[in-house]
Amino acid sequence: MNFLNPTWLAFAVILVFLTSGCSTMTTKVVRVHNLNEVYGKSVFFRSLSQKGLNEIHLKHQFLNELLPQGIVAVNSISDADWLLDFEAHSVKSGEQSFSAPLLGTESPKELEIMTDDHRNIEGPHHRDNPLPGQEVIGSTTGSKSSFKKFLEVRIVDLRARGASQYSPVVFEARASVESPHPKIEDISACIIRDLFKEFPGQKTQEYEVTRMGSCQ
Repeated sequence: MNFLNPTWLAFAVILVFLTSGCSTMTTKVVRVHNLNEVYGKSVFFRSLSQKGLNEIHLKHQFLNELLPQGIVAVNSISDADWLLDFEAHSVKSGEQSFSAPLLGTESPKELEIMTDDHRNIEGPHHRDNPLPGQEVIGSTTGSKSSFKKFLEVRIVDLRARGASQYSPVVFEARASVESPHPKIEDISACIIRDLFKEFPGQKTQEYEVTRMGSCQ
């Protein structure tokens, strides 16, 4: 097999461009808890976030992570064993530069420019499905905004009261991640999944979860 063949060289160039465009997302989590038994608990969700957040969307994702532990949601705080307070927000943290392949042919009418997020600036053809005879003819650069997202969760045990008559906090966690998505709802499934990883876990934990590409 001749790896110096022009076809192989073109494939290698495209592969380098494609892999260099893959982004990673790292969720940083800090959490502490004083939980002994979690199975069969009922929980009432309460958002402390500012208006504009899709609270129902996040509540469903919280429940997706808690259901395997036998934890169920209730509609009234008086019926709940736990109160789960959550607060989520996103702030712009800066600009990120990127480089993307410039695909095209000799004909200016068929010239295409593809960005690293797989959207065409011109033309209907996807980067992974170029026109016949099309090849990498250069590169283009640009910049995109970066946003830092935070999710804070606190669980209060409504059935346990100490001498102070206040319900104790039995679980606290904070997750943060930086990504190009402006809304936290766009990647909230991944953030919540990372925050509740192996719930309830060790009494005190600090860890990171890194994934390639977009949040699925």
